Order: sequence, then structure tokens, then C-alpha cells
Amino acid sequence: SLDAGNGEKIPLLREVLDAVAGRAGLNIELKGEGTAALTAQVIGNYVMGQRLDYRHLIVSSFHHESLLEVARHDSKILLGVLLEKITEDHVRLAERTGAYSIHVDKKIVDGEIVADLHERGMKVFVYTVNHPQEVREMKRMGVDGIFTDYPEICLETGNNGGIGPKG
Repeated sequence: SLDAGNGEKIPLLREVLDAVAGRAGLNIELKGEGTAALTAQVIGNYVMGQRLDYRHLIVSSFHHESLLEVARHDSKILLGVLLEKITEDHVRLAERTGAYSIHVDKKIVDGEIVADLHERGMKVFVYTVNHPQEVREMKRMGVDGIFTDYPEICLETGNNGGIGPKG
């Protein structure tokens, strides 16, 4: 019932999955409390109905308790821990959640952080990368994927497929 602007309605998760499943990977970011269980249930139903594969989505959040709740409902869902800064405590938290990936701001990531997280078995996705030179820098650092408002910048930099979820 919410208006995204100009009368455009915000789609339900089911509607997004119907439109995108099998055509692109998804990052489902949990923004509010009380969303984890229902999100896990919807994902589970799509996987059971063979309309979606666990490898094609990540559930992420700054609310780390929500990620733990998702894992309690369905341990096969890939989790992405959103962080504003990286400390050893944050990394241990990500390890405790069984995180597939850590999602960090481009302002705090560097090659050393990427290498350390890779050694710990986690993917590194960086937000919000909106300029071609930033895409090239992220690729040089070895990040596994980026979040951008302008997907076409990957084509501009010759990185179509060069940065993105792997495995």
C-alpha cells in the first residue's frame, strides 16, 4: 500500500521473486524488526517450489540479530553482515552468524581487509560504488561484488562479470 512516488507501488517480496528469480541474483536487505522469520519462510517456499536456488540470493542486514533469526529458520540461506566499520568484534560477529559475506562501505575497505576476510572464508561486497574509477579500485582490491545505483558503470569499465557474486 506504500507509494514509491508518482503512484508507483512498492512490490512485495513475492512479487520481486516472481519477476527476478532465475534471472539475477538478489540481495534482500532486512531493514525492520520482525521481518526475518517471514522472509526466511517466503524464501524457503520459493526454493521448495524450485523457483529459486539458495545460491541466487543473500539476506543482509545491519540488524545482526535479524540475521541470526533467519539462520534459525533456514540455515541454508546465505547471510550478509552489513557493517559501517570493521573491528575484530564485528568480524567475530560475522563468523558467529555463519555469514557468507560482509558488506562494507567503500570508504573503509582496503586490500588488507579484503585479504583478511577472504582468509576467514567470507566474501566481501562493497557499497555504494557509483563511479567507474571506484569499480576499477574495488576490482584491484579483489572484492567479490559491489552495490551500485548505476549497474551500467560495470560495462563502462569493462567489468561486466568481472565483479559480482562468485560461487
